[in-house]
Amino acid sequence: MKKTTRMCGLASIDCFAHKLQLAVYGGLRSVIDDEDQFTTFIENTKKFVRKLRKSPVDRDHFKDLQSLEELSPRWLVKGIEVRWSSLHDMLERFVENRSVVKAFLIDRSDYPKFNSGDFSMMMKILHALKPIKEATTMLQGRSVTISAVIPTIVVLRRAVLNDAASELCSAILQNLETRYHLIAAAAIVTLDADPASWKTADKYANTSELLIQLLGSFLQLKNFVTNWL
Repeated sequence: MKKTTRMCGLASIDCFAHKLQLAVYGGLRSVIDDEDQFTTFIENTKKFVRKLRKSPVDRDHFKDLQSLEELSPRWLVKGIEVRWSSLHDMLERFVENRSVVKAFLIDRSDYPKFNSGDFSMMMKILHALKPIKEATTMLQGRSVTISAVIPTIVVLRRAVLNDAASELCSAILQNLETRYHLIAAAAIVTLDADPASWKTADKYANTSELLIQLLGSFLQLKNFVTNWL
């Protein structure tokens, strides 16, 4: 696609949804002190899911434990780095089954172990990924066009401003902006002759409202914006 646009003399940008996923992993790795520990933590979660899915006996036992805990028999999913939002989906399902996982591991030494600190980290990552997950879902809509890119960045930035305590959210957004800073800068100059004024929360809010009005016809974007402003 990139070569086609170059041959036709057309301007183009990379897939924004894909950039979001790259920003997720880049942001998480930059804020977590021990990258090896983070990688091991994620790989252990994947290993647990993969091992469970391969064993019919273990699957049945896991389902029985879900019934005892009165949880819906929703299956664990494995995160795949090239599959959008799969890290969020894997951790979300894992946290939902936290009590079942703990009960399952009581007498199993052949599975990776998880302590309270691991589940606490999962919760923090899930919190940071929630707006990214919703943005990714919105961007996959059939009617969404390139015009949704800048408003989505603005809304994600606004979500982080409303949640200043989340270091993970800030790291992900910062990583995203390093990938799209030239595009964002061009949009800021177009909408506002004084880019420095965008540093205030009030200015973000006013600009976001303008963008909502300009793009109100895009239902997916409008719903996403409404959730995070």
